[in-house]
Amino acid sequence: MTNKSPFPGCRWNEKTFSADKGFTLLEVLAALTLTGLILLAIFFALQNTYTVWWRSHTGGDTERISRLITRRLEEVLNSAYLYPYHDQKITLLSGDHRGFSLPVYGPDGLVRAGFLLKENSLVYYCEDLRNPEESASEEILVSGVQEINFAYLDEETGIWRSSWQENYYPRLVSLKDIRLRRGEEDQKLPPVIIPLWVGTEYEG
Repeated sequence: MTNKSPFPGCRWNEKTFSADKGFTLLEVLAALTLTGLILLAIFFALQNTYTVWWRSHTGGDTERISRLITRRLEEVLNSAYLYPYHDQKITLLSGDHRGFSLPVYGPDGLVRAGFLLKENSLVYYCEDLRNPEESASEEILVSGVQEINFAYLDEETGIWRSSWQENYYPRLVSLKDIRLRRGEEDQKLPPVIIPLWVGTEYEG
C-alpha cells in the first residue's frame, strides 16, 4: 500500500530542509568590517562637527573680549589730559606691567581713570580728582585673567618699558600676553597697541 500525500503537487520524500544552513565566516567578517567602517565614519563626522562648533564659539568669545579691551583703551587714551603746569599736583600716566592710570578730561570734568589687574580680573576704575575717595568706581571688564602685561614706548629712547613714571606721556601703550582661563583650557588674546596722541608735536 502506498501512502499518498493529500497535496499532489508536494513531494515530501524528495525535498528536505536543512536547519544548519546560515552565514559563512567570510560573510560575518565582511559584515562586521562594513559596520565598523560606517561607525568610524559617523564618529569622525560627529567629532569634526563638535570641533567646528567649539572653535566658532570660543573664537567669537575671544574676538568680543579683544574688541571690548581695545575700545575701552582707546576711549581712555584718546581722552588723556596734558596738565600744563609743573607743580606736580596732577601726575601724568603712571603704570607698570599690571596696569596704569592717567588724568582724563571727559563729560564729568577732569578725572583719573585707568586699568588694573585685580584678583584675576581686568578692572577699569575711575575717580574724581577733587574727591577721589568718595567718587571712586570700579568695573570688571574681563574675568579669569591668568596673565597680562602692559608696556609703554618711550619715544625719546625708542624702548618699550614695563613701568612708567615720567613728566611726559609715552608714545604707545601696549597690552600683550593676555591669557584667559576658559573652562579647563587657557586662551591667548592677540596684543593690543594704542597710540597716545596728547603732547605730540607736529612739524608744519
